[in-house]
Amino acid sequence: MCMVDAYLNGEKLVENVTWVEPTDEGVVIRSYFEPTRTIKARIQAVDLGGNRVLLLSDEPVASQEQVA
Repeated sequence: MCMVDAYLNGEKLVENVTWVEPTDEGVVIRSYFEPTRTIKARIQAVDLGGNRVLLLSDEPVASQEQVA
């Protein structure tokens, strides 16, 4: 099974991501070891070779809240 890490504005945000879904509210990210999160961002790129999802947001990483 392939899992990726999610990066927001170049900073690692979540490891072992198993699901990424763009929505009207942002990007939903699910992980094995963390609660489901909705990030106010857009998908910049998916790097399959590097196992990364790159997200961009105008908001700083610290302001992103977890959503259960």
